[in-house]
Amino acid sequence: KYEAIGELLGVSVGAIKGTSKVGVAFSELMEKVGSETAANYMVAGGSVTSAALAGGKYVVLSLSSAVNAAPSVTVQNAKDLAGNSVAQTTGSGQLSDLVTSTDVGDIGVDPVVPGYAAAFASGAYLVAGGGHDIWDAADGFHFVYKEFTGPLDAKVRVEWISSMSGLSHSSTWAKTELMVRESTAAGSRHVSICTTRTD
Repeated sequence: KYEAIGELLGVSVGAIKGTSKVGVAFSELMEKVGSETAANYMVAGGSVTSAALAGGKYVVLSLSSAVNAAPSVTVQNAKDLAGNSVAQTTGSGQLSDLVTSTDVGDIGVDPVVPGYAAAFASGAYLVAGGGHDIWDAADGFHFVYKEFTGPLDAKVRVEWISSMSGLSHSSTWAKTELMVRESTAAGSRHVSICTTRTD
């Protein structure tokens, strides 16, 4: 579980070690333009190349390099939907090294577009992935996982939010799964339980 998170003035920060994404969660629903302006964010030790708002409160920052230390993010000039400005605020979070984020399949073919995951407060992750399916002998999807041996007791709460492009999902069979998998090789043996959208 991702747990240690820095929080200051309604802004919380998180990241998964080795990825180039930093998650910034606001306590209020945010206005899109200022929230998606990369220049409104400064990350210690990294350069922000883009910012994308998802679900109204969550911003995923893309960096020019991988995050390997606890992230510190300074936010300025962002506004909530009521027009309240976020004063220059710095939030520091701890780096999560409890999970790994990777694509499974033939990258560039299936999935065509690489996926990613970003960490937020209270054990929450935003996972963006593509791929044809998790099925038969060649899977294509984005996987956030932790290696283990022996018995497993795991649970997950799934909350669907609009994607970065504003589409709610890419297919009727778009899904998220809790999976136990033998390896990250496409076609690996696995057991999973999944949920799909109803619309």
